[in-house]
Amino acid sequence: MALIFRLASRFPQSGVSALATDIPGPRHRLTLGERDVLEMWPCIPIALRVRTTIAILSYADRLTFGITGDYDTTPDLDTIASGIATEIAVLLAHARG
Repeated sequence: MALIFRLASRFPQSGVSALATDIPGPRHRLTLGERDVLEMWPCIPIALRVRTTIAILSYADRLTFGITGDYDTTPDLDTIASGIATEIAVLLAHARG
């Protein structure tokens, strides 16, 4: 797999403008320096032709979304964020109903 990714990274990716990924995190609470880690925020940097990223991280039975974007190419980041929040609320309502 590593060889494939190294080869793919040598070719220009003119069609890539966004990236979304889910990162499963630990279900149990972590500590750092004898302190509880209360929350984690996922962040994927933008680089080259990837101008918008959305990361979903689970930690201690919570989902956190991290949206990173270049305002010049994606000025509607607030719309993306509110759309995610709306659809998560819809899924939650269906799960509870």
